[in-house]
Amino acid sequence: MKEQKKIVSLTIKWCRSALGENNKRKNKLVYCLRPQPLMHKLINGECHGQFDYRENILDIYIDNNKSIKSLIITTIHEYTHHLQPIRKRYYELDKKYGYWKNPFEIQAHANEVLYENCWREIKKKI
Repeated sequence: MKEQKKIVSLTIKWCRSALGENNKRKNKLVYCLRPQPLMHKLINGECHGQFDYRENILDIYIDNNKSIKSLIITTIHEYTHHLQPIRKRYYELDKKYGYWKNPFEIQAHANEVLYENCWREIKKKI
């Protein structure tokens, strides 16, 4: 768990530098590594993480991220949501297009390819 926390922390630092910051949110961004809550899993199926826009929290579900690569990709994906104006538009776009065609998800999935750049930077700090 200690190594996973360090990887997520370094990935978020990398994201801030590479993707920018969202200074419009009133709460400071925090992250939480934990198992996916059972009720969430029953409703949504297994997922790797989630961004809580109300509290500005990145939830990384450690039981569903079994590799360093998965942990980094999930963190980049959820950090992308932190940058987006999802409070106002995410759910209306999700209803209109569905998850896979939601422009916010398309952008978050597209940013996942930055994994290699991030890993190259942070692996020497682990």
